[in-house]
Amino acid sequence: MPTPEQAPPPALKVFPNFQTPSTISSSAPYFVFIPVHDPWHGPLFGRLAVTSDTVPIIQGSNGKWGLREDTRESWSALEQILGRVCSAMRDICTFPIPICVRAGIPYQAGYSYTKYHTLGQARRAVIKSRDGFLPLLGHISMYFFVFKYNEDKPGCDNWRHKVCAMAGVHSDWFRELEHSVVADFTVPRIGGILDLSSPPAMANPTGGKRTDLDYLVGVILKTNLPIPLYVRWGKFEDALNIRRPKSLEEVHFILDYHEMNYLQALPGVVKFSPWSQANQQATIPNFLSSRDTHPFVLERTTSADVQESVHPPASSTPSSSTPSSSTPSSSFPPVERYSGQRAGETMSEFFARRARTNEATLAKETPQARSQRLQRETHAQRGGVPGKKGACVFVWEKVNEHYIRRSAGRQNYEDVWEEYSSSQRVYDAFRNEWDVCEAFGHPDPDDNFSETHGGGGDDDDDGEDYGVPWEEVKDDKQPLPPQISEADLDRIHDPLPLINNAPQPTVFTQTAAEVASFRFGCMMPTAKVRPEGLNLPHDKLTCKIMGDKDITLPGNAQAHNLKSFLVLAQTGMTLRNIDSALLDFHYPGSRINQVWVVDVKRVMCPKRSGFEGGLRYVVQDTDSPGPFFIVLDNAASVLEIMRRRWGPSISDIALELLRRGVTFHLCTLSEHLQQSGINAGPTTSLKSYSGMGYCSKDFKPDMRDYQGYLDFRQRFLQTPRGRVALRSGGIIARIARDALAIEDGILGPGDEVLTNGLCFWDGRTPRALWDDQLTADEIDVVCGVYHIATGAFPCLCYLTYTDRVNIGQRDPNSAQGRQVTTRSWWPRPTAFFRNSALDVGWWTPACEYFYLNRVKMYNDGILKLETAAAWKDNLKLDRKVLPYIHAIERLSAEILATLRP
Repeated sequence: MPTPEQAPPPALKVFPNFQTPSTISSSAPYFVFIPVHDPWHGPLFGRLAVTSDTVPIIQGSNGKWGLREDTRESWSALEQILGRVCSAMRDICTFPIPICVRAGIPYQAGYSYTKYHTLGQARRAVIKSRDGFLPLLGHISMYFFVFKYNEDKPGCDNWRHKVCAMAGVHSDWFRELEHSVVADFTVPRIGGILDLSSPPAMANPTGGKRTDLDYLVGVILKTNLPIPLYVRWGKFEDALNIRRPKSLEEVHFILDYHEMNYLQALPGVVKFSPWSQANQQATIPNFLSSRDTHPFVLERTTSADVQESVHPPASSTPSSSTPSSSTPSSSFPPVERYSGQRAGETMSEFFARRARTNEATLAKETPQARSQRLQRETHAQRGGVPGKKGACVFVWEKVNEHYIRRSAGRQNYEDVWEEYSSSQRVYDAFRNEWDVCEAFGHPDPDDNFSETHGGGGDDDDDGEDYGVPWEEVKDDKQPLPPQISEADLDRIHDPLPLINNAPQPTVFTQTAAEVASFRFGCMMPTAKVRPEGLNLPHDKLTCKIMGDKDITLPGNAQAHNLKSFLVLAQTGMTLRNIDSALLDFHYPGSRINQVWVVDVKRVMCPKRSGFEGGLRYVVQDTDSPGPFFIVLDNAASVLEIMRRRWGPSISDIALELLRRGVTFHLCTLSEHLQQSGINAGPTTSLKSYSGMGYCSKDFKPDMRDYQGYLDFRQRFLQTPRGRVALRSGGIIARIARDALAIEDGILGPGDEVLTNGLCFWDGRTPRALWDDQLTADEIDVVCGVYHIATGAFPCLCYLTYTDRVNIGQRDPNSAQGRQVTTRSWWPRPTAFFRNSALDVGWWTPACEYFYLNRVKMYNDGILKLETAAAWKDNLKLDRKVLPYIHAIERLSAEILATLRP
């Protein structure tokens, strides 16, 4: 529920400025769903992120002023598509909400007009016109809310397809809309006032139908969303004059004698009584009055009363001119996910925290890490625009007097470099990130818009108010031509994912002798060690065990010894039973029996809530451990590090593991021992779907859907969170290498690791190791997972096993199960890829062959999403491979238990 400071004044006009709550009317109840804070960010709405100083106004040859043509066309396309989507959603909506009147469309406010007499007129009209998108966003948001609330009901699961078909909008454009602020109901809305004050002439104020808003208000209350609702009771003398709409009675949000007495005893003009939900987990909420012992009294306050002091950041961060949020009384805007900014954290607080973290990292920095950081700084000083796999760029935007850190989007980096001067760009070499803000410095001399255009500013305005008109819009029922939404997809999609070009191979090639020696620890004498008595694998199977079906095996005797070693390991032989001539463990001169470059500890982590249990191998610097530690759960990978003598630093080893696609954790040591858990951010009771979202049962992707997936995936991977994917190994790491530089994987855990990370603790010492981990939703984004409706189906006992696997998938982020099948562009790692014959511990040529073939198939237009069962069948390959790989791992674990007890 809202705070007392958020209570509206007693007299508020019905038609507001779209920024404060107003009385909820039957003609426009969607005002309730308008976001509190500016929604002008993201692929769809970032085009509207302009201010009076940055709006691209140009002067035509006739001397008149107007919005630049390309911007005008982009806004017009957005408005057309949103208008048709809104109309289609209204037409298919069968739920008991009022038939709403659409507010005046934005172009009527004047952004399409190009003959303004002054620059000031044009600026004001365009900004007002931009704000005219707000009621349209609220209108569509209301329908998203109602449809999502009811989509578990029979016949309600195909509404997305119906909307796209009726509006003539591509499914990928609609998917972007659903991923935007419009359908994100963790974002606070302005809410509204439900006016239940009784007219004096009303004979029976408690009887009859009070309003046609009962259904909508009731659903809002039941979902516990950040939508503040205010009930205006008016003047009352006794309980008989209390109106009790059904929607309020169901949740006990009603006025009784106790509440009446409480309100009457409060001082002030506005008598505010906050109510809250008694049980957040209840299916049907029950609201109770908070009975505040120190009630809020509406008083006048000046800006000086609420002015927050400005805390300049440390010297290693932007200059002291960096502003802080100025009005803490206003609610803090939601921070962007993956931006690194914490909820409620001002810009100065963000940079102060970063400075402390950087100082701690600097104190433990190794010479090699320092050299790499200085190289990044030297490269950044050249001032070039970051490339495809370069540094991430974040822009600080001012929203309601607060600065919010947002990803610039790699397709916009060149524009950012043109818009902001070098003094307004600050580089962080510890994280390989740029922060950009107009408050960091002064613009370049030629960037002054008014001087460049000879123009006048707002002082030359004639005083005319170009406001947003309020009038009913007559909808065009005809669907849009498909090229309109498709052309808009071309505007918002990052051109970096190359649809028609396969990625460059990144596999690390090795000879059979290198794999046998470094990975398996097998020595291959030139004479046969065991001439007879063993059922040796054939050459083809041996090559597959080595990770490459086309690898060249050594000479006859050496190949015989390699096969003998594999058979002895696979049949369960212990170290003592394997011939000393075949296993390097028995040879005193082998590298694993020499002094190791780094130290390795075996740690048995207890399995407890919030802690990752099981046996782990911790690789650390020998002399002075830190700042990072490598944690592996694969013994063969640990021994390969020693046999290849990787090092001497942890960063050196981490780079080698990254190049080979080995799964590992790059951890930091902390005394923080709180139970960890992924913080997925705010949640709602509305159903949500991971990855690419929900689709109707007849969904068949086309090239634009595939490009949309690539763009969506790219946007995530190029955030600080995306770097974790490089260390995840397997298919996740391979996909990440198409978007990120290998060096990004050694930057270490993020700022939130102690809150949201993965903890490795031995259960005894007061310190633990922490690393980031991907959430189930993030993995589904990388793999391109869709949740596709199956429709009605018979009793489960009559289905085949494959059918049960397909329909039995459940969304990890969904509150309830649903009859859906998951289909994806790539296999999920834990369920299928890591249990396949491709998973031999590193990214092999066989893995790369599978990956490149699949990419080529998609680029050639063969766009096939696979079910979980199909991936399982496709990745079985040769089932005989895995027993040998598991045997090598068992032997490696036995060796480590002996050498490092």
